[in-house]
Amino acid sequence: MAVSYEWSIESVDIYDDIQDSDFSEKLSSFSKSDLDHDPENPEYHKALVLVRNVGNEDDGLQDREWAYVINKQLPKVFDRGADVPKRFHKELENWLK
Repeated sequence: MAVSYEWSIESVDIYDDIQDSDFSEKLSSFSKSDLDHDPENPEYHKALVLVRNVGNEDDGLQDREWAYVINKQLPKVFDRGADVPKRFHKELENWLK
């Protein structure tokens, strides 16, 4: 199975339900202002997350894990236990500069 990664900025409502997601292979495709609070939607907040996808074209998506950025830091592992590759910690660090 192939493993791929993508960044996402999620719009999350007051019930912690994701209402919208923007995806990109590179964090540099987003601007920091994409995470800003939208004054027209005060009940929403934004979340930055790295998504790990496992699958292939024949079998489709087999597994998906999330690593949410908290306090400008990626966790060491995804929510289901796979390690977050170091290159994504570095990519986040560079993006935040």
